[in-house]
Order: sequence, then C-alpha cells, then structure tokens
Amino acid sequence: MTTRTTVELDKIGLLLDGRYENPFELLGPHEVVAAGRPAVAVRAFLPGSAQAWVVDSQHNRPQPMRCIHPAGIYEAICSMNVEQQTQYQLRIADGRGGEKLMHDPYAFPPLLTEFDLYL
Repeated sequence: MTTRTTVELDKIGLLLDGRYENPFELLGPHEVVAAGRPAVAVRAFLPGSAQAWVVDSQHNRPQPMRCIHPAGIYEAICSMNVEQQTQYQLRIADGRGGEKLMHDPYAFPPLLTEFDLYL
C-alpha cells in the first residue's frame, strides 16, 4: 500500500530501479514543513521489513515510520532540529518477530567530494 509522502513517487521508482543518481536526495533526514512547523522527514529503504521506527538517540523514544512504498521505503516526520539530524537510529522488525537497531547510513554526509566525482 502506498501512503502519502513528502517525496515524489516517480523518484522512488527510479531509486528502486537503480537509476536515481543521488539517493542521498531521497533517503536519510530532510528538512520539511509539517503542520506549519519545521520538521525532519527521515526516509529509509528497508526491504523485507515488517515495521520500522526512528529512535531518537538522546531520549531513546521510538517514532513509528510509515511504509510509503511496498518495496520497503519508509518515512517518519520527526520534530528533530538540525543538530539532531544525525543522532538517530533505525529500529527494524522483520516478519518473524526479530528486531535490530542500526545507524542510518544516509544520515551522514556523502564521503565523495565534487572533485572525487570529477576524477
């Protein structure tokens, strides 16, 4: 089931096909406006997951993520500020009841510079 999201669904299709040039533009934390207030949309590609949560590392509060694409794209709108954008983890549950906690690799900036890409 596809749910309303802050990202264009055609971009998700390109990402899933492996034809989207900059996955950092879609995945990880992104500043948005929700209910007239600044917020952060956290998106993750978690294929095979039954549920997912964003866990605020400072307060250890899990916030449920919505599945926005049946291939396993999840999104949560969080009230994090800019300093907290890399200070969260993802809690993932599979269909058999197993859970794991992991860092979101897209929460950190890309390691390649424009010069690296040029070379």
